[in-house]
Amino acid sequence: MNLRTGAVLGIAAGAIALGLVGLAYAAAGGGEADGYGRTVSGPAEATARTAALQAVPGGRAGTVFADSDGYDVLVTKPDGTMVKVELDKDDRFRAVKPAPNISDGDGD
Repeated sequence: MNLRTGAVLGIAAGAIALGLVGLAYAAAGGGEADGYGRTVSGPAEATARTAALQAVPGGRAGTVFADSDGYDVLVTKPDGTMVKVELDKDDRFRAVKPAPNISDGDGD
């Protein structure tokens, strides 16, 4: 085996290993943050953010998470504190609770 063939085989083996790690991560619930559930994007995210901001006027909505009974939206209040707004599956308000110490996903 020449050097070029060895390098190609090594790169291919590395790519396969990374793919297997990615599959294992996804199967183990990857994409979840501290038990929140999976992150939400698209129209469901926009609707949940709008509903959460009705509960926290003047706030900034961050990451939206889906769980078995609805959505959790991380919202930064005007005073800078972060809360978790809980919504049911129909985006109806359930509760505002202190947020645990994780990123709000808005880049700050």
